[in-house]
Amino acid sequence: MSIVDFERLTKSGLPGLLRSEREHSKYSVECVSRLLNTRGLKISTKTLYGYESGVSMPKLSTFLALCDIYGVSDALAALGMGEGRRGESLSPSEWKLVELYRSATPAARLAAVLKLQEPRKEPEPSNGECVIYDISEYFDP
Repeated sequence: MSIVDFERLTKSGLPGLLRSEREHSKYSVECVSRLLNTRGLKISTKTLYGYESGVSMPKLSTFLALCDIYGVSDALAALGMGEGRRGESLSPSEWKLVELYRSATPAARLAAVLKLQEPRKEPEPSNGECVIYDISEYFDP
């Protein structure tokens, strides 16, 4: 279990996270307020702006609802406090690889790591054509 640095959380991490995730989700503050209201949380746009500027802090239930609305599945990792890193965002196919790795047996994880550490040996395309790999079977549509 990790200890959460609430001072860092309140001064920089949380307000920035809330604003960037809202913008990334392409939601207006008015839309987020309406979405929260449908969940029984009466939060005004002024209050949301306060959360994003660090003037006030949301209750835990509100914070979790915002994370759900924005699609943030690991709030601590998003704040840089969990096991994961948030500095770079992963594509859906990269997240799928992470999920597959996490659900794999220890032997399969080791095999995957060893395979990924091998030097790249790209096949030479014949007659100047590009090589296309079909990996669609590994991912849900």
